[in-house]
Amino acid sequence: MALWLYLTLGSALLFSISHFFQKQALIKEHSLEVITLRSLFFFALCLLLLPFVDFQIPASALFFMLMIAVIGTASLLCYTKAARHLDFSSVEPLSNLGTVFLVIFSALLLSERLSALQLFGVFLLIGSSYLLTWNHQHSFLSSLSHLIQSPKLHYLLFSLVLAALDAVLIRLFLLQYPDVPTFLFFFWLFVSFNYCLLISLFGKGIASIKHAYRKDKKDIISSALFGICSDALYYIAFSLPLTSVSLVGSLRQISTLFSTLFGGRFFHERGVSLKLIACVVMVAGVILVSL
Repeated sequence: MALWLYLTLGSALLFSISHFFQKQALIKEHSLEVITLRSLFFFALCLLLLPFVDFQIPASALFFMLMIAVIGTASLLCYTKAARHLDFSSVEPLSNLGTVFLVIFSALLLSERLSALQLFGVFLLIGSSYLLTWNHQHSFLSSLSHLIQSPKLHYLLFSLVLAALDAVLIRLFLLQYPDVPTFLFFFWLFVSFNYCLLISLFGKGIASIKHAYRKDKKDIISSALFGICSDALYYIAFSLPLTSVSLVGSLRQISTLFSTLFGGRFFHERGVSLKLIACVVMVAGVILVSL
């Protein structure tokens, strides 16, 4: 098996565990508090990479990373808001829709093209996403109307669009500067700064961060630890010369199977069996898209 495949599967497992701990924190705390403290722990872990960081990197590369970090900041915040209010076993499978946006941006920016089989995979993703959000007590049109008008789902979809764009930009950056430690260090430096600025403007600043630390430091630290390891594997896979960004990004979505099965049951959410079936269909769509 190819190295990128081992790296992506390992990243998917760690990604699922990270989101599980994040959801536990979000049950008790506001999304901005959780994501700010989590990003600070991410950056603290990145300090271990200091001996490997290239501080002579060109200004143009720093600006590129700053742009990636701004998009990532918005994406993570929108995703966290959606994850706080929606069932864990719904948010995770629905994140598979990010593959559709990833394929679109890959085609536009990296000249990667879709085959008929991949288009069928996109159809499976869209169809099964409706199954996940369908309220079976209402008609098809009523459920569809509710889906379109749901602000929580708008947050999730917007976060997935931004995440897909970010993934393609990260791939472009790592093709030019294949230095994962340097990228991780500056990315989380910029992201954590962005969140500290946001919580100072829209929250209570340091007081909010201290409150989140006292209440949920165990879950947030655990989420950050597994998350940074997942990101490291993910970006290393991205940095390999012959790796397809849509393939790596799509296969990472296997994490949603772990999250839906174990997370949904742990949080005692309803309809987990149906959601798991829809998730399996979505992963099949992801695999078709990535072929």
